[in-house]
Amino acid sequence: MESTMSLRKRLTVIFTVMCCSISSTYALELTVWEDYSKGSGLAQAISAFTNETGIDVKVEENTYIYALQKLRLDGPVGQGPDIILLPNDQLGMAAKEGMIDPVYLTDDEKTQYPNNVIDAVSIDQVLYAVPKSIETLAIFYNKKYLSKPFDTLDSYFKYTKLEKENGRNGFVAKFDDLFYAMPMLSSHGAYVFGRNKIGAVNVNDVGLDSPQAVNAVKEIKQYYDAKLIPNVVNGLNGSSNLVEMFCQGRAAATILGSWDVGSALKSHVDFATAPLPVNKEGKQMVGFLGVRAFAISHWAKDYDAALKLAKFLTQDRYSKTRFKLTGEIPATSNLLYDPEILNDKYANAFIQQAKIAEAMPSVSEMHGFWLPFSNQLQRILKGKISVEDGLHEVVYNVKKGYQK
Repeated sequence: MESTMSLRKRLTVIFTVMCCSISSTYALELTVWEDYSKGSGLAQAISAFTNETGIDVKVEENTYIYALQKLRLDGPVGQGPDIILLPNDQLGMAAKEGMIDPVYLTDDEKTQYPNNVIDAVSIDQVLYAVPKSIETLAIFYNKKYLSKPFDTLDSYFKYTKLEKENGRNGFVAKFDDLFYAMPMLSSHGAYVFGRNKIGAVNVNDVGLDSPQAVNAVKEIKQYYDAKLIPNVVNGLNGSSNLVEMFCQGRAAATILGSWDVGSALKSHVDFATAPLPVNKEGKQMVGFLGVRAFAISHWAKDYDAALKLAKFLTQDRYSKTRFKLTGEIPATSNLLYDPEILNDKYANAFIQQAKIAEAMPSVSEMHGFWLPFSNQLQRILKGKISVEDGLHEVVYNVKKGYQK
């Protein structure tokens, strides 16, 4: 008759085999929500991750700026992702609604990124995503019309007036949108939110109606008063119309984002990129630094595995390969100084701008400014309300909404 000890050993072996069988039958599979047409950039890293961990990974492509809306519906019913790619200005809203969980990076992992990148994915100094890529604004110019970019915005203004006399568009920008107006605002010393004593965003300190902001918008308004901005680029669909206009060779120069390089490359325009110019006072124009980052869904099947995957996907070796495939500019300091990326004829201008850019605020209150401020800019630039009154009105109304 078997001893009690040997029977326990046999049961332990049987139980272990059963667990292994169940584990293999119900193996963990993680789902990543990636931006539309960018899934190919993850393939190499995912293959290596699966080989190393045995965890399968499925990639689903969405238009990533709308992914958070989809997560609100899919997450609670178990149909959402484990990892979701988000623009950093949506992190605050996602965290406030409990849709994403904080991420943990060691001190060594944090030091791999520039300070403004870490700032971009932090809320009250708590990290909510692992940075994947950076983006900002720069000048795009058509080399058929301009052999080199101008150094000053005033030079673009004078050039554009001459082009208009000849029935052509010179420099065309979408300054009726807060995102694209920010380079002018920041060059005059205006800001969206101030900072408190420990460096965290202070949503009660709004600088969009300051004297500096008024001066900036008055400089912008000169373009509209001189009728140098075609109506087609104003309003809701103006951004896509502006890209189309440049790609069709109907504008000599413009301000676009790093994400627009792909569209310009597909066109037949011989173009180049350059850093933003200085304003009339000789101050550098700098747009927001945006960061696309992997956040961990609150409904992730396995938080630790999801975080491990997010860190794996953003390793330098895979980010560098991804840059070659998709043009996404990596977020780590090492790669921003990598000669192959830094000296890229299109990426260089954006990297120069990114190094001096302020992180786009990730707090949820930022969400309330985009549309109201852009709508108000349109009223101001059309002369329907004065610059001073228009800025004071929109700032008062937005702050009243989140200070209830």
